[in-house]
This record gives sequence, C-alpha cells and structure tokens, in this order.
Amino acid sequence: MSLAESIGAQDSVTATSGDPRVIAAIRSRFATVQRKLARYAVVDRELAGFSAEGGTVRGYFDGPRLMKLEARHFGETGRATEEYFLAGAEPVFVYHVSERYDRPLSGRVVRRVETRYYLDHGRLVRRVHAATGSTDVGERFEWMSTDEIRRDAKRLMSCVRATTPEPEECDADAQPSSGA
Repeated sequence: MSLAESIGAQDSVTATSGDPRVIAAIRSRFATVQRKLARYAVVDRELAGFSAEGGTVRGYFDGPRLMKLEARHFGETGRATEEYFLAGAEPVFVYHVSERYDRPLSGRVVRRVETRYYLDHGRLVRRVHAATGSTDVGERFEWMSTDEIRRDAKRLMSCVRATTPEPEECDADAQPSSGA
C-alpha cells in the first residue's frame, strides 16, 4: 500500500467505524487487563529524550507477557499520557491524553484532548476524539498514524523489558532513528 493509500485509509477511520465484534473484543481485552492490574508485576522506568521535561513508563506484566504500558511525558507547555493495551507484541487499544497549560510550567490545564485508537492485527479500525477547554487560534491537532503507534509501543516495550539499571532503550536519543 502506498503512503497516499495508507493516509486515505486512516482518514476513513471514524468514531463509529470498525466491525462491532472486533470493537467488542478489544473492549473486553481492555476490561480484563484493567480488572487484573493489581495482580501484574510492575516495571517502572525513567524516559529520556521522549519529551522536553522528561517522562516515565510503567509496564504491567502477567508472567513474561507484557499486558499494558503507561507512559507519561512532560513539557514546558503541557503533558501527555499514553496507555497501550497489548496482545502479544501488538497494541490493540491506545488511550492518548494531551493537556496544555495556561502558561509554561504552570501545571494548570486549560485544554485537554483525548483520543482512543482501536487496532486489529496492526490496522487502525476506530478512532474516537474528544477535546475540552480553550482553543488557541491556529491550534492544529494531529492524529497518530498506525506506524507511529506501533513504533512508539515497540520503543516503550523495549524500555520496560530491558535488564540493565539505566537501559539505553529508555533514551530516545540513543535509539536508532530508523528502527521501528
């Protein structure tokens, strides 16, 4: 599939698209993981180079299987949170929240954008978007592409699976830019 076809396919994904049975299965997986969260082993890591003011990632493991990732990214003008629900090595659901501050480093949120991405076998099948708060003139929201979702999930998975105390995998600047 060409890049233009890929972009066109993503543009056709809406808040109501996707096979209802696939969406129900993804929601069931999400609910199961959330219900069992307290039973999973947890790995916490600091992130470097993923955002201006640092960040963290937490991995939830059921034995050797990574079930969920929670990443928090901090910047001067806002913060973002991402939750990846996984089936094997693939994200099936991603909940992304981006918050903008009223002024740099204030911590007072004036704009919140939530996006839910549903994926089936590596393909985006549904995308739900909601925004609250003030809107800057000229503000433009950009969707994450399926490739970006999968690349970011892979990088974060490598970070929480690393076995060294300060893993290179948790430093975005140390990772090869072409490896996704």
